[in-house]
Amino acid sequence: MGGASEEFLPYQTCSTTPDVIFLVDTNTFCEAAKPEPNHRVLSRLMARQFDWTTSATAWEEFIAGVAALPRSERRSKLEAYRESLIDGGLDVLPFDRAAAEWMGVERARLRKRGVRPAYRDAQIAAVAATHKLVVVTRNVNDFRPFAGVRVQNWFG
Repeated sequence: MGGASEEFLPYQTCSTTPDVIFLVDTNTFCEAAKPEPNHRVLSRLMARQFDWTTSATAWEEFIAGVAALPRSERRSKLEAYRESLIDGGLDVLPFDRAAAEWMGVERARLRKRGVRPAYRDAQIAAVAATHKLVVVTRNVNDFRPFAGVRVQNWFG
């Protein structure tokens, strides 16, 4: 399989139907755009292309990362990858009222236990929890404190 920087994942429409079961974090969906992607992650993204979505928090992180790069071949390839995801119909789930309420209650619960997760991770966990999705990330331990949030690591 060639590097994904030359051929992007053939992403096709994903929707928020009950068939979608994975909420993919930035570090996982961006793997397909790396010059030498993890082939295990790439094959799972391709095999599960109708089963995953991402959150507005993860999407913003990706957009900010691309925008921070100087004009270069790498930035152009990442912009093309972004367009391929958009053109393929990638759903980006919002951080809405239900997610905010879940997050507020969960952060209060965790604070009582002396746990203070990163705000972005809490937002991603909240979107996953309110949509009953499995978070897919390399940073599994960042999501373990959240009650009822299932996590998978496709990297190893």
